[in-house]
Amino acid sequence: MQFAVDSPRWLCKAGRVDDAKTVVHELWGASEVERAIEEFQSVSKSDGSDLDSRWSEILEKPHSRVTFIGGALFVLQQFAGINGVLYFSSLTFQDVGVRSSALASLFVGLTNFAGALCALYLIDRQGRQRLLIGSYLGMSISMFLVVCAISFPLDEQLSNNLSY
Repeated sequence: MQFAVDSPRWLCKAGRVDDAKTVVHELWGASEVERAIEEFQSVSKSDGSDLDSRWSEILEKPHSRVTFIGGALFVLQQFAGINGVLYFSSLTFQDVGVRSSALASLFVGLTNFAGALCALYLIDRQGRQRLLIGSYLGMSISMFLVVCAISFPLDEQLSNNLSY
């Protein structure tokens, strides 16, 4: 980060307006300096935040509920084991007969990317809560089907490979 310039918005908020003007001039040119500084200062006054905030404030009301929900979502994501699924996906595809592990990894990556694009589209249309509940429901059903497939295999050799 030694080559990155300081954020002009942060510089304005910290009272270093001259430094902010210099950075804006370097980034966007002389014609944008006054407009950008005015915008940064008006946003800084209206957002109600200050530089003296403490990290412990996220545990106090009204932020505590949002902090808990955000933390719980990260923990649940890790419990779902998606990192392990993605890491071992090429081996899993190899065990079921796909010859090219690179092609299988590409398929998994493209599917993951397509899912992210769908989420971007749906989050504006359906809302975060509905999308979150639906995705966790779908994930639960998928996990149940994987457990059933491993517990009641059609091919015993394949089941042994997948359960390790």
